[in-house]
Amino acid sequence: MFSFLSIGMFWGKETNPLAQTAEKEYTIFNSIANFLCNSPSYRGADDSAIPGFNKDHQSSGNDEGTDTMTIDDVRRILSAEVVCGADRLDTEVHNACGSDMMSDVLAFVKDQSVLLTGLVNPQVVRTADMMDMVCIVFVRGKEPGTDMVELAQERGIVLMKTPLRMFTACGLLYDNGLRGGAE
Repeated sequence: MFSFLSIGMFWGKETNPLAQTAEKEYTIFNSIANFLCNSPSYRGADDSAIPGFNKDHQSSGNDEGTDTMTIDDVRRILSAEVVCGADRLDTEVHNACGSDMMSDVLAFVKDQSVLLTGLVNPQVVRTADMMDMVCIVFVRGKEPGTDMVELAQERGIVLMKTPLRMFTACGLLYDNGLRGGAE
């Protein structure tokens, strides 16, 4: 009996209908997500309930964001609580990355960035430090442990937490002009 995994081992992506279907679904999902995040019709009457949502801002459909934003701007937009590093809120940030997979963060390779994650372990701080990121925002109200706080203080990284989910937090930062490094 063959499983999907064994079929993938015998067929390459070019001839594997399952791999082709998955790739098409991924492309469609990304297209829909980009449309929704950039479409003025996505913003309804309930958006005023989202902290930091700039109702007067209408996306122009291009990928140009602000040149810079400060960590304090990020804190305000996400209604985030500063866990450590309150003395560095005036630090500029140029882009953001949202991921729970540190391998994706390593591939991101940008300095002066904000990392949004739901992963709470010391490896997050080590990865952010290695990539010269200046701020980590924990989504869904996740609480970093004392070992993480101490490590972040040693490395000069601001830690914050927000009750928002990652999708919402990333969308708010994007809507207010902060872009990802791949754009």
